[in-house]
Amino acid sequence: MQPVLHTERLHMRPVTLDDGEAFHLIWGDPEVIWWGHRNSIDDTREFMRNLTAVSPLGRDDIGWWLLLERATGDVIGDAVLQPVPRLPLEIEIGWHLVRSHWGRGYATEAAGRLLEYAIGRPDLDVIIADIAFTNNRSISVAERLGMTPRPDPIERGGIPHGVWEIRAAV
Repeated sequence: MQPVLHTERLHMRPVTLDDGEAFHLIWGDPEVIWWGHRNSIDDTREFMRNLTAVSPLGRDDIGWWLLLERATGDVIGDAVLQPVPRLPLEIEIGWHLVRSHWGRGYATEAAGRLLEYAIGRPDLDVIIADIAFTNNRSISVAERLGMTPRPDPIERGGIPHGVWEIRAAV
């Protein structure tokens, strides 16, 4: 079962279909999701149904987490551990924050907690993050997490990305 996780400032709980409005705060903002934001709450809910329809890799211990600020209960973003379709033995980590919470270290805190959860598990070898070369904020997060870039870039959605990695198995 996908666990509820905590950090000093964050409550991280699995996303449910009841989180449509909260998820739309993130996925409906073209400044946050500039490569595929959702135009309407209905579009966001459909996206969420697709995300939650099948457990990743047949597992129920990874997936999407909603990030809530512990002090206020405010939705500040999401984070994910999910399979990589092009690399079936690897897991991708990702993070997205509501704009008003950028620059406060929440992405590093949330992603760091997910890495802590994943690293050392015998069934995970490598965790990657595909990051657009123009996304300096996320590149900085990956560097702070100890991730290193692979030499070969990829293209996602017509946009060149670097692939950052960290070994999960110890």
